[in-house]
Amino acid sequence: MLDQVYQKLLDQVRNGEIRKYWIDDGLLFAKGSRAYVPNGPLRKELLRETHDPQWAGHPGVARMLALLSRKYYWPKMEDNVENYVRTCLVCQLDKTERLKAVCLYGLHHRISKGEWVGIHSCCG
Repeated sequence: MLDQVYQKLLDQVRNGEIRKYWIDDGLLFAKGSRAYVPNGPLRKELLRETHDPQWAGHPGVARMLALLSRKYYWPKMEDNVENYVRTCLVCQLDKTERLKAVCLYGLHHRISKGEWVGIHSCCG
């Protein structure tokens, strides 16, 4: 069963109500020659196949969006991609936290007028 937005667009294109989409061989196309992907399992499969396989390398949001938008279009694609990448367990486990060195304390000792010796202990 097609999602309601997709079905409405198909009907509007068939009736000549909108021209920014078109039908070719029963498929709806939009924005250039990109196939319009209806809401449902196909979108999820495209997200998974573009992000998860070892050959894909778990791309970030920008790269994944570039890969998908070459051939496909759907409303809120960017939001879907961002959510998919953000919730990818492999990506979350792979992230390393980078901490700045923080100075814990410093000791300064005056040797003579205008001369100081300082020792700073930092961690990080």
